[in-house]
Amino acid sequence: MPHTLITINGHLEDLHRSSQRVADPTAPAVRALVDDMIAVMRAERGIGLAAPQVNVHQRIVVFDIGPDGRTARTPLVCINPVITTASRALVMTEEGCLSIPGEFVPVVRSERVSVRYYDTQGQRHTIAADDLLAVAFQHEIDHLDGILMTDRYAQQSSLRAQFHEVDDTATTHRIG
Repeated sequence: MPHTLITINGHLEDLHRSSQRVADPTAPAVRALVDDMIAVMRAERGIGLAAPQVNVHQRIVVFDIGPDGRTARTPLVCINPVITTASRALVMTEEGCLSIPGEFVPVVRSERVSVRYYDTQGQRHTIAADDLLAVAFQHEIDHLDGILMTDRYAQQSSLRAQFHEVDDTATTHRIG
């Protein structure tokens, strides 16, 4: 059965639930879920998607963005991702979310992160991400922890005050 995107309209409690670790990243059911997630992300024209956004509370995220900030040739699939380091340097970007249609808010995130994760073959990887990919990792991992970008926004008023206005010429992305 194909998975579909859920939104805050009628699914806020589901989106605020924490996700469970995936016991076997190589399981056929995991691969099927990943394929569905990639299809949903692309159909919705997003650059990332977390499993809770298709109402599956497992620690899986997918991205359609490469380290250079451009569309990836092959989607990046991260199972049980963990941010292992985050820079003290911060950036404020205008974020959108596929589960919160039409809303964009400025959110402060670490400029760079390192993330450890597993792929669908069960291989462990570590990736150093910066710029848009770093922001996307933090946004999607927040989804795995039941945190939405609007929750981050609500917590960050004093932190945002330390930044200049978001650059009006910056591109806004619907992350996931």
